[in-house]
Parts: sequence; structure tokens; C-alpha cells
Amino acid sequence: MSATSIFIDWSNIFVYAKNLGVKIDPLRLCNLVSNNEPIIHRHYFSAEDPNNVGQQRFHNGLKQRGFLVHTHELVERPGRIYCPNCHIEVNYKCTNCSTPVTLPPHKSKRIDILIALKLLQTSHLYEKAILISGDQDFIPVIDHLRQEEGKKVTIASFGEPLSYEYRASCDELIILDEHIEEIKQIVEPRGGL
Repeated sequence: MSATSIFIDWSNIFVYAKNLGVKIDPLRLCNLVSNNEPIIHRHYFSAEDPNNVGQQRFHNGLKQRGFLVHTHELVERPGRIYCPNCHIEVNYKCTNCSTPVTLPPHKSKRIDILIALKLLQTSHLYEKAILISGDQDFIPVIDHLRQEEGKKVTIASFGEPLSYEYRASCDELIILDEHIEEIKQIVEPRGGL
């Protein structure tokens, strides 16, 4: 029997599930993708907003359910343009209509690097990694795990964010769109009958 670890890129999965109007249960998700194989670790990765009490409760609940929760503080970068030499803000205007030009605000999560790091740091503990993400940035790590370390890698993702390059880079592919009923949160009825 092989040892398996699961790595969940929650931001990637959450956004696409939300677009479908579905809330995903991380434990049910793990049960689906593991196909009843023994799991040694369930790694959950997410950006964390320190002001979001509900998110903190959710993360604590995951820890109580046996997940290894890895977070990085969500940092918002303003949409300003700075001179690389003077480091002062520069104002640009469109040459055609004179509208001020700014960069869109950017939220930095730094989660992808954290996931890649944990995939590599813990590879001596598992024979198979299940990566729940559609982000193609993981392909070099997956290729290393398969080609250099002889690991099996399964990718689970919704169809929309799934990189077509994953199909050639993994041993197995699970399309989550086909399993919505098996992975969505079950809402318990409140009160009496």
C-alpha cells in the first residue's frame, strides 16, 4: 500500500467553486480524490486575511479535522506606478484622451511557492502526491517529482482553471466538475422538523 499526501491550493479551488455557486467541503474533497487510499497528510494552503474572523474559524476547524494548514498573509499592493530610479510615484495620462493611467491593485498571496516548497520538502514521506489545483506554475515541480524522484502525481481540478499542459505532466487527472455532489458542503437542517 502506498503512502499518499494531498496538497490543496484552496484559493484556486475556492474561486472556481464560487463561480459555480458551490461551497466545497475540504474533507469530502480529500475523500473523493484519495479514492479510499490511506492518506498520511492533508495539506491545505490559503492566503489569510488577519481581519477575517470567519476564515480563522474555518482554518481552526480544518486543524481539528487533521489538516495541516499553511497560510500566508494576504498583502494588497496599491495600483501605483513608481519611478525605478527615484522611487517616487509617477502619474501617467493616456496620450489620446488624457485619462490617468494606473495599475490594477494586486493581491499577493505567495501560496504557489509555499505549495511547491512543501511538495519538495515532504517528498520523502509519500509515494504519491495529489495536487488539487489547476495552476500550471506547478508543472516544473511535478515533472521533478515524477522524473527525478519516481513519485506518482495526481492532479484534481475544475475544468476551467485547468492547464492543458497538466494532462501530459501527471499520472492521473480528476476533473472536479464531474463530482460536485460528492465534494460540496452538506448543509445540516436547523431546528426541528
